[in-house]
Amino acid sequence: MNYSKVESDRFGFNIFRELALEPDFNQISNSIIEKSVDILILRIPSSKQNQLYKLAHKGFPYLVADNLVYYNTDLSRLDIKQKKNIDIDYIIADSTHEETLRFLVKTIFDGYTNHYFSNPYFPKESILEGYQEWAQNLVTCNNPETITFLIKRGEKYIGFASCGFDNKKSVCEGILYGVVDEESGKGIYSDLIRHTQKYFKDLGFHSMKVSTQ
Repeated sequence: MNYSKVESDRFGFNIFRELALEPDFNQISNSIIEKSVDILILRIPSSKQNQLYKLAHKGFPYLVADNLVYYNTDLSRLDIKQKKNIDIDYIIADSTHEETLRFLVKTIFDGYTNHYFSNPYFPKESILEGYQEWAQNLVTCNNPETITFLIKRGEKYIGFASCGFDNKKSVCEGILYGVVDEESGKGIYSDLIRHTQKYFKDLGFHSMKVSTQ
């Protein structure tokens, strides 16, 4: 169980996160008490949801806030189609693009619902700020295993794609993608996926994972 300083500071609670593929609810309950946890963001396999009643029996109310579905692509066998939009530039973001990325996230994800929105204790006005901070940190944290692409049509930035990767395992993940509303329906989001798939395939990566709520 890991303390989340960023989320605790943002929402004003003692917030922890846990990914438990084989959840031990006795241990989880004990940790909640020992660490004085206000809110635990717990990820478990959907096949284990029928065991959540054990938390209620321990006196902890819970909320099934969302479900994540993961998709894995074998890049080595993938035939990547040509991009539809040939008038778009792809730029690797750096620290000089912080404000651009914050603007894009605010524009694209305003009103976007996720597991934070399902939690009645989280102020809604802080959720979008969290997305901005998350995306911004991906280009300022100096993590050598993250990369963010910005896309431009002419002089206007219209979208982005943030990815993480593991060089040793040759696997990568699409973390956060977005395109502004006025450019939706033009195949740009699909082009973003193709661009990131080709980028990592050309580097010799063999697997790419994405998730959706």
